[in-house]
Amino acid sequence: MPQKPLDKRDPRRSRDNMWKAMMELGTFSVKDISYKTMLHTGTISAYLIGLEAAGYVTVEREQIRPNQTKNTYTIVKRQLETPRVKKDGSEISLGRGTENMWRSMRMIGTFSPADLAAAASTSDAEIKLTTAKDYIKHLLRAGYLAIVSESSPGTQANYRIIKSKISGPFPPQIQRVKQVYDPNLQKVVWPAVEELS
Repeated sequence: MPQKPLDKRDPRRSRDNMWKAMMELGTFSVKDISYKTMLHTGTISAYLIGLEAAGYVTVEREQIRPNQTKNTYTIVKRQLETPRVKKDGSEISLGRGTENMWRSMRMIGTFSPADLAAAASTSDAEIKLTTAKDYIKHLLRAGYLAIVSESSPGTQANYRIIKSKISGPFPPQIQRVKQVYDPNLQKVVWPAVEELS
């Protein structure tokens, strides 16, 4: 079954909220996180398997009955960014390119599509020029970017982020239906609902 688009998901049902609760508590049980996030314990347990495999948490297992164990988790690798891991502890790379482009835009200030592709490319996420152009195009339409200089024959346009549009740590995302979704605001920011009617 395909996943719901981000803007249609319950905002509480996210790894970001699980990780935030884990960071706040430091040492916790699955039930502690479930209580804080309103998430199903199975969802939390599945994420914790990956976090343990990747070395983000340790677990102390206490046998309380012959068939029952009490698990207490402790964060050992603290970071603000939510770890994106599979059950085997390996990193989920999907979305890494978007994160790299957003981070690079904020760091380099003024940029062309070629500048952005070069700055955002890493060994685990190579950014193609077409990808950078597409991300810039959508962020420009959504009002996140301003044009610093127009393109001319042989020269690409230059852009910069509008600082007041930085709504939090997570990058704006382009959905498959070509909407721009801001996970910090938990809403679609382009096209606006009134533009669709």
